[in-house]
Amino acid sequence: MYLGTDERIQYLIPGMSLSINKMVAHPSLGPVLTVSGLKLEIDEEVPAVRAANLEISGDALPEDPYPG
Repeated sequence: MYLGTDERIQYLIPGMSLSINKMVAHPSLGPVLTVSGLKLEIDEEVPAVRAANLEISGDALPEDPYPG
C-alpha cells in the first residue's frame, strides 16, 4: 500500500501478520487489528489503536486548546 501525495502516517503500531498467502493461519490469542484486509495480532491494545479507533468512529475528543 502506498500513501497518496496528500496523505501522511499518523499511527505506528507494531503487529504480527496472521495471514499466510492471504489466508488466516491460526486463531489469535490477543487483540487483532485489521488494516486494508490484513489481520495483525498486537501484543496489547496500545494507545495508538485507541486513538485511531476514536478518530475513525467520529467520537474524537475536541482539539487541544493548548497544543505543545
